[in-house]
Amino acid sequence: MHRCLEISEIVALICEAFARSYNTCGWESSQNPAALAALARTCQGFHQHALDALWRSQTTLIPLIKCFPEDAWEDGFDISFRRPLVRKDWDRVNLYSYRIKALGFDSAVQTLVPLAIWQTLELSRPSDTSSLLPNLCRLSWREHSEIFPYIRMLLGSKITHLKIWLQGTETLRLSVLPLLNSVCPNLVNAEFSTDTSSTAAEDIISSAITQWNRLESLDVSSLTQLAMDHIASLPKLRHLHLRGDENTYYPRLLGTSATFPALQVLRLTGPNVPYCASLISTISPSRLRKVTITTPGRNTFNLWQRVFSALEPSRNTLSELNITERSRPIGGSEDEWTVGWECLKPLTALCCLKKVVIEPVGGLDIDDGQFKELVSSWPMLRYLELGLLYQWLRPSRITPVGLVALVEKCPNLYHLGLNINATQCPTQIPQSAPPNIRLKTMLVGFSSIRDPVRMAQFLRGIFPQLSATEPGFSRATPPVGLAPTINEDEEVWDVVSNVLCFMRDHPGKTLPPGLQ
Repeated sequence: MHRCLEISEIVALICEAFARSYNTCGWESSQNPAALAALARTCQGFHQHALDALWRSQTTLIPLIKCFPEDAWEDGFDISFRRPLVRKDWDRVNLYSYRIKALGFDSAVQTLVPLAIWQTLELSRPSDTSSLLPNLCRLSWREHSEIFPYIRMLLGSKITHLKIWLQGTETLRLSVLPLLNSVCPNLVNAEFSTDTSSTAAEDIISSAITQWNRLESLDVSSLTQLAMDHIASLPKLRHLHLRGDENTYYPRLLGTSATFPALQVLRLTGPNVPYCASLISTISPSRLRKVTITTPGRNTFNLWQRVFSALEPSRNTLSELNITERSRPIGGSEDEWTVGWECLKPLTALCCLKKVVIEPVGGLDIDDGQFKELVSSWPMLRYLELGLLYQWLRPSRITPVGLVALVEKCPNLYHLGLNINATQCPTQIPQSAPPNIRLKTMLVGFSSIRDPVRMAQFLRGIFPQLSATEPGFSRATPPVGLAPTINEDEEVWDVVSNVLCFMRDHPGKTLPPGLQ
């Protein structure tokens, strides 16, 4: 064996390469267990490291259960125990249980462990075993109500990341929360998903949160005022996700001297825009790197402007901005819901943006010159979607000429979603910068178009690797009255894609009659 493979750290890195992937919970999971198992049998030098990588992350306990003696279990329609377990049966299980560091249960998609298995494990577990998985650090628990109480077998002092779904019988599931501070004192990442909004759930979740002073990431629904003030003062909280709906109460920060001093990632799903703007304004010092806002209501342009202005203190750090409305405008004038240039202007101060998604219900109203000034402020931009979902409310004033600014000012752009007015397409490309070779697919939404061949030739000149133009509006349904026009434009954009593919595959050749 090569001398390099005698270095333990190198062997561990090789095993990690086999195991690196992600499961449904977003945690690292073993994607190729057969390869890791074979690697473990290669030689003694690989054995321990390969086993560690093989067992580190699991989505079910069934592989561990199958480590009991073969005469103790059977795997039919459901796995079950044939006989009672004795102390000696646990010897082989203990060889592997301590290697499991992450367990991601998801009863919706994963193989379920029957209730009888959990009952047998609980009753037969050796008394000197404090936890079924003594080195477990990450736990995602989404079991149904009958099995939910057996989470106690898995909780321990080494748990640092905990995700619990609290749907179902509220009292049963909420009863575990008061214990977490003493059972899991090293918790730094907590996520609690609820399907109901109640005072009882809010109070008990908030009470648990106020006991944790080391949190670095928190994902939660409604909170009491005391809990909100507490998390605002946490010195290491870097990720925060507040979720809810129009009925959820979101407390404002009152009487706190320090307000999210370490916060970098903020996600707000449900709060209205005024609250979002108020919360962002209180963050001090502001070092936000990623902001995601999904609001269920309609917001006038001046409310959008408040949010954009509140982001300005993070101009040197903010790299991702995603703001989407999930609603339909009813009543009021059309202009009231439209985001125009004066509203967007504060975003020109955010010079470090790499990803921008802005989807107002009323659409966008900016012209080529304003669009150029906007994207010129984002030289590092890689991902852009502006007004893609709802632009059928107002025809776009951005023309194909406006796309040239992306080539000149954003050379790293690889994803583009934008409504344009392609009814008039220039024959020449007014650009001075080299073409963008990163962009391969463009989302065109409800863009109007007349001449697909000329448009394809224009796009080919500025985006030579572009091979597809797709609608990208499957998440929004246009009004019935506009459906025929939109469907017609979609067919024309399909022709653009076909022409682009032909020019890519047959450079310099004349288009066949079917594409002319």
